[in-house]
Amino acid sequence: MSLKRRADLLTSSVFRMTLVHSAALLSLALGLILAYQIGYTSLTKSYLRTEIIEEIERLENLSQERGDIALRQQLKRDQALLWSADQMYEILEEDQFIYRVENLNNKVVAGYAGLDPDGGWSVTTLDHEDLFDHKLLAYRETYAGGYDVAIARFFPDEVLYMKEMTGLVFWLFVFGGLPFSVIIGYFLSRSVYYRLSTISETSEAIAEGHLDQRVPLHDKNDEFDRLSEAVNHMLDRLVSANRQIRGVSVGI
Repeated sequence: MSLKRRADLLTSSVFRMTLVHSAALLSLALGLILAYQIGYTSLTKSYLRTEIIEEIERLENLSQERGDIALRQQLKRDQALLWSADQMYEILEEDQFIYRVENLNNKVVAGYAGLDPDGGWSVTTLDHEDLFDHKLLAYRETYAGGYDVAIARFFPDEVLYMKEMTGLVFWLFVFGGLPFSVIIGYFLSRSVYYRLSTISETSEAIAEGHLDQRVPLHDKNDEFDRLSEAVNHMLDRLVSANRQIRGVSVGI
C-alpha cells in the first residue's frame, strides 16, 4: 500500500469507526472489571460491618451481664490488656478483631494503641511498621462512663489484591490498550478500506467514460464481491445497451 493510501486510510471513516469500536470493547472490559471489583469490595465491607456490629453487641451484653472486669478479661491478649505490634501479624493471619479502649484522660487502657480511626464507621490503617498499608474497616464510639472504644477488622487479602490488579489493568489499558486499539484498527480497516477504495476508483473511472473498467473480485464471496459483481453486471448491461443504441443510429 502506497504512502498516500496509508495516509488516506488513517483519515478515513472506516479506520475511525474500527478504532472507536476497538476502544469501546476495551473500555467495556475495563468497566466490567471495575464493576466486579467495586461490587466485591462493597459486599466484603457489608459483611465486615455486620461482624463488627455483632461483636459490639456481644461485648455490650458481656459488660451488662458480668461487669467491666469480665469485659477487660475478654480484651486481654497473652494475659496483657495492651497489645503489641507483633501480635498484629497473628490477628491478621487468624482474621480476628482489633480493639482500642481509651479512658477519660485519653490514655489507651486496652487493645492496640496503633488503631486510631475516626469516629463512627471508617476505612483506616494501623500505625504499624509493616502493616501500615493494610486497610481495615473500623467503628469508634464513646460509651457511658466516657470510654472511647474502637473495633476493627482487616479487609481480606483478596480485596487488596483485586484493587491492585484493577489499578494495573487500568494503566495497561491507558499505555497498552489504546495503542493496541490503533494497531488493531489499522489492520482490520485496511482490507475494508482497500476494497472500498477500489470500487470507488473504478466508479470514478467509469464516470469519466472508461467503460472498459471493471471492479476486481477477490473470490471471497462476501458483501464486497457481491457488490463488485453487481457493479460489473450493471456495466456490462450499459455497454451492451450502448452498442445497441449505436447500431440503431448507424442503421438510421
